[in-house]
Amino acid sequence: MNTTPPSEAASEPVALLVDDDPDVLEELLGCLALTDVPCVSARNGRDALRWLQGHHGILVVVVDLRMPEMDGFALIRAIRDTAKEGARPRIIVMSGYLDTDSAVTALRHDVDDVLSKPVSSADLNAAVGRAIRRAREDRERSGFVENVSSAMEQLRKQMLDMDRQLKAYGAAGHGDEGDASVSEGGHLANEEMLERVSQVLEHQHRRLQYFPADLFSDPAWDMLLDLMHNHLTGHATYVSSLAVGARVPLTTTSRYLETLERLGLTMRHQDPGDRRRLRVSLTDQGLKSMRAYLASL
Repeated sequence: MNTTPPSEAASEPVALLVDDDPDVLEELLGCLALTDVPCVSARNGRDALRWLQGHHGILVVVVDLRMPEMDGFALIRAIRDTAKEGARPRIIVMSGYLDTDSAVTALRHDVDDVLSKPVSSADLNAAVGRAIRRAREDRERSGFVENVSSAMEQLRKQMLDMDRQLKAYGAAGHGDEGDASVSEGGHLANEEMLERVSQVLEHQHRRLQYFPADLFSDPAWDMLLDLMHNHLTGHATYVSSLAVGARVPLTTTSRYLETLERLGLTMRHQDPGDRRRLRVSLTDQGLKSMRAYLASL
């Protein structure tokens, strides 16, 4: 099973399989191994979103509808919110408890196929093949090219480098407090901050492999970690993706966001590209607190 973090993947994945059952993932990967489709897998919504953020070449997501904490529909909503129009992966849903209501709800989410578990190799390969063709047509129509991911990543790195250089120049020439990527507790650059956030998230994920998730439930902290990670990687954050990362319903997410906003740590604002959607970001105080915490580790 490919559980390599996005930054360490050996080849660019085309299909992402999401299921909380490792045996099911192993079976699905085995079915697709006979095809030429590079696949990766995730056992929860947060890891799935990480893959999608780091690999824009993923064309299809196969997701189980029934997963603990956050179901497949919550992940689908988060994907719709975070992926750009024309670059959204096609969605295939599967379930071992498929009924009429679930099928109708899935179709309302504009999924490509609804598969019943256990999924046969022929049905899975056919559905994935159709979804990949449709996703490629979507991207051709929207003007996407194959190297857009690497080009955008290179541009993002260049912009971060320029931003650090400008801030360092301003600090040296005007006596400012210092580079925004430097914490109060030391001289940690953004790359070091990102590494520490990733380590904290990895430790939390490892903990969930051995203990019940509700034993360590802390949605507010999960949201702050996701917001900091996305800030450092240059990704926008939406309420739906925060709900997936914190493994709580949208209503609970909104309630915790209200608390974080009262504390001056986060803020919500309209997406400039789609005013129907709300973005969430850390305030200056929120960034300062997260940087100080990470520097203290």
